[in-house]
Amino acid sequence: MTQTSRHFEAQVTETVRLDYLLYLPPNYEDNPSERFPLILHLHSAGGRGTDLDLVRQNGIAQKLENGEQLPFIVVSPQCPAESHWTLHTLELYWMML
Repeated sequence: MTQTSRHFEAQVTETVRLDYLLYLPPNYEDNPSERFPLILHLHSAGGRGTDLDLVRQNGIAQKLENGEQLPFIVVSPQCPAESHWTLHTLELYWMML
């Protein structure tokens, strides 16, 4: 038996809601044509919920909260309570950026 070509197509409608922190470098608006690297900062399980202060307590988000400046754009989304990071959720989120 040989392999045969097949086609699958489906439309999927889904609502994804993520609150997030956004950090822009100090010189972000000085030169609109300048490109900046992007860091997507994902917190651990303890940061889940609806309180963004939980996200601010660790990692890069904590450093930024304490006044450290970075030459990057940093996006720190918060995973909803009773959920976990999935590739699908992150892909949908990435499309929004």
